[in-house]
Parts: sequence; C-alpha cells; structure tokens
Amino acid sequence: MIFEQKMNFWGMLKFTIPSMFMMLVMSLYSMVDGLFVSNLISTNALSAINLAFPVINLIFGFAVMFATGGSAVVMKKMGEQRQKEALGDFSFIVVVAAVIGIVITVISLLCSPQIIQWLGATEKLEKDAQDYLFYSAIFFLPTVLATILEQFMISSGNSKLAFGCTLLGGVINVVLDYVLIAVVHLGIKGAAIATGLGYLVPAVIGIWYFMSPQRPLYFLSPSRNWKALIKAMTNGSSEMFTNLANGIVTFLFNINMLHYLGEDGIAAITIVLYAQFFLTAISLGYSMGVSPMISYQYGAQNQTQLSKIIRYSMLFMIITSILTLILSMTSADLLVGVFAQKNTAVFELALSGFQIYGISFLFMGTNIFISGMFTAFSNGKISALLSILRTLVLVVIGMIILPKFLGVNGIWAVVPVAECLSMVLSIAMLMHYRSRYGYQLGRAKLVKDGEKYHMVCKNQD
Repeated sequence: MIFEQKMNFWGMLKFTIPSMFMMLVMSLYSMVDGLFVSNLISTNALSAINLAFPVINLIFGFAVMFATGGSAVVMKKMGEQRQKEALGDFSFIVVVAAVIGIVITVISLLCSPQIIQWLGATEKLEKDAQDYLFYSAIFFLPTVLATILEQFMISSGNSKLAFGCTLLGGVINVVLDYVLIAVVHLGIKGAAIATGLGYLVPAVIGIWYFMSPQRPLYFLSPSRNWKALIKAMTNGSSEMFTNLANGIVTFLFNINMLHYLGEDGIAAITIVLYAQFFLTAISLGYSMGVSPMISYQYGAQNQTQLSKIIRYSMLFMIITSILTLILSMTSADLLVGVFAQKNTAVFELALSGFQIYGISFLFMGTNIFISGMFTAFSNGKISALLSILRTLVLVVIGMIILPKFLGVNGIWAVVPVAECLSMVLSIAMLMHYRSRYGYQLGRAKLVKDGEKYHMVCKNQD
C-alpha cells in the first residue's frame, strides 16, 4: 500500500490534499445551500433549516462514527497484514451502518412534526422546518453510505476518488438548488432534495468502487465480528459525540438567541455556523486524510514514521490555525454578506457575533487533530473524552454562565472559551501518551521497554 512508503512532510501533505479539498468543497456547497435559501426564500427559511440541524447532526454522527472508527480498526489490521479479516470487518461495518441509517430514516419520516415542535420551533418557522427535515430524511441512507465509503476510499489510498465524489455531489447539489428553488419553486423542500441527491450519487459510486476485488479494500462476506464492530463504534465515538453535541449546542444556541433576539438571532447564529464549517474545512480534511496513515504505521509498529507524521501534523495545525484566525477577522463582513444584506438586523448581529466567535479558530484545528489522532490509535476513550468536554460539557457550562454576565456577547464567547480550555487538555494528553504509542515530539530517541516506550537523549547509550 501507499502507506508503506517513507513519508516526508510534502509527501504527507500531497496525500492529505484531496481530503482537505473534499471538506472544503463540502463546506462551500453547504454555504451555497444557505445562500440560495436566504436569498431566494428568506432568512426565516435559513432559521428553519437550523432548527432541523440537530436531527441531521444525529445521522452524520452515526455515519462519521462508523467511518472514522471503522477506518482505524480496518487499517490497523491491514498494517498487521491481516487482510481477509480486515475486509470482512469493513463489509460488516458498512452493513450495520446502513441498517441504522434506515431506522433513523423511518423514525424521522413518521415523527417529523413532533420532532420539530420538541426542538422549539416558533409558529413562523414550524412548517418550513418540518418540510426540510422530512425531505432530508428521505436521503439519510445515501448520506450515511456516502460519508462512510468516501472515508474508506481515503483509507485505502484513493483520496483523489473521494475528492472527485464530493466534488460531483457538490456540483449536483448546487445546480439542483438553483433549479428546484428558483425555477421549479419548491422552496425549502427543493433545498433538502438537492442536498440529498448530492449524497446519493457519491453513495452509488462508492458501492460500485468497493465491489471490485482489484481494490485494496473491497466488499467481502460480512464477518459478523461484533467485537470489531464495537471497537469501531468505541473508536469513532468521539466523532459521533462531536456531531451529537453540535446538535445539542445548536439547539441551545437557538433557544438562547430566541430569548434575546428572536428569529433574527437564529438566522445570525446559522450564518456563523456556516462560516465555521468553511473555515475549519482544511483542519477537518487534513485530520481525515492523515488518520489512516497513523493507524497503519501504528499497526506496523513503525515508530519513526509515526513520529514524523505527528510532528508534521502539529506544525501544520499551528500554522493553519493562525492563518484561519487572520482570515476570519479580515473577511468577516464578506462571509456574513453572502447570506444577509448589509445594514439589515441579521447582518449586523452576525457580524458582531462573528468577531467574538472567530477567536475559537486559533484553538479549534489543534483540538480536531489530537482527538482524531486518538481515534486513529483506536483509543476511543480519550478521543471521546476530549470531544465531549470540548463540544458539549464546556459549551453547556459556558452557555449557563456567560450570558448571565455578558448577555448576547456571552453566547458568542462560549465556543472560544470552550476551545481554549480544551486545547490545554488536548496538549496534556498528547504529551502523556507518548510512551504508550511510541511517538516522539522532539529529538529524543525512543527505546522500547516491554509494552511501552521511553525516551532518552540521542547521545545517551
């Protein structure tokens, strides 16, 4: 496999570029969704979409859990030269994920009115939110399959195809957004259908791709290896909790914004969340692309390559985070202006909030990588701990405390504070687990002692 080659910084970057572009394209066509909805329908329709996001976060949570956690399990076995076992586990993970996708689809289709009411929809937003959830749910199964199979394309060394699938899905989504909203006048239903069809095509391509035994990974008779499945779910639990937490946090943002600012407040936070996805796309894509490399080298017990990957990754994240912060501060009015006209209440609210919220980008990339690194090591417990604290516990605590003292500004400051505190813990975990996984961050030499490694100076015997 490609991971068997010696890797330098540029070689590693070259491998991860397609996954970075893949996430960037996903974020762009997500923004285009919001652009069409806000400009061709209304900012209230944009708020309605945000009300449905917690359920959509749920389906993505399960998909990403199986994608990242399953990739770590399968690629570790590939590194250990246990190919047949890896193929059977891969097939089993995809089948189980598809079944869960079908179950969530049925529940969402049958209960969309009750779900939207529970999520706090106002009378003005309720109908649009129900429609968006219902028509999105029709495509939950292809959404799950596309997410999982694109990650396994990256894991098997074909990140270019994964990027191509995402690009094709994005083009389909954008074109159909315009056709279904502006030409056919389906409104918010058209936005949901366009997004769903954008996932359907990559899902079909993914199924076709993994049918061929000529690939490094391909469908085999499912292993029914429940231990491997549970391991995959445990490994990917941090990514699942991140998505579930995003849903809960979105709900809390919506409730607080309704309290302070009404529907305009929900529209403002929706705009900022769209911008966040765009600005963190590079960090998310890099982490997705580098994780299979970490899993493979860990399985192959190649500590030299593993150390290089982690050192290079930390350097990349520090540089990227600084550049992202600068970009967010210098282009805030441009990003917000994509969704809301200048001098409107929504524009002013989103712009002022974004200037506070944007501080979080200085810490977010490092937190994303370190959590993903532990998933790649099959350490779901630490990965989940970091994700839960970062995306849920600290955010909820902040949401309770900060608005009482700072009002609306306190709501915007919740995520920057949570990300800053989380990075302290993430760095501590990165340092603490060096001896367990055998990677080095400095110039020390690694020496194995039983099941663990310890570090000595290079000039020490």
